[in-house]
Amino acid sequence: MAAQPSKKKRKLSSSAQQQSIQQIMYGFGDDPVQRPDSVALMSKLLDEYVILLTKKAIQSSAATDKITVDDVLFALRKDRKKFARASELLRMNEELKKAKSMDMDETLGEAH
Repeated sequence: MAAQPSKKKRKLSSSAQQQSIQQIMYGFGDDPVQRPDSVALMSKLLDEYVILLTKKAIQSSAATDKITVDDVLFALRKDRKKFARASELLRMNEELKKAKSMDMDETLGEAH
């Protein structure tokens, strides 16, 4: 059985989530300081969406104890915009990994 995160840890992640939501809301044109109930509603909607997406990914998963990126992409397949955005973010992540790796190789090469 997996260990449950402590309440303090959950509160910190919830706080970070709410701060991110506030920044996103502001980025999409909301006031610089949002109402706490608006942020709480967005946070609840986000939590519900992530749970729903995770359940869909689990249903398509070959292994019941673990989901993969492909399982999540499969769950997103009917929503073209989200599927395309997730695919783009994964591609960009791979490019960043390669760039960091190349930078590390160059840095190590200069040290010798």
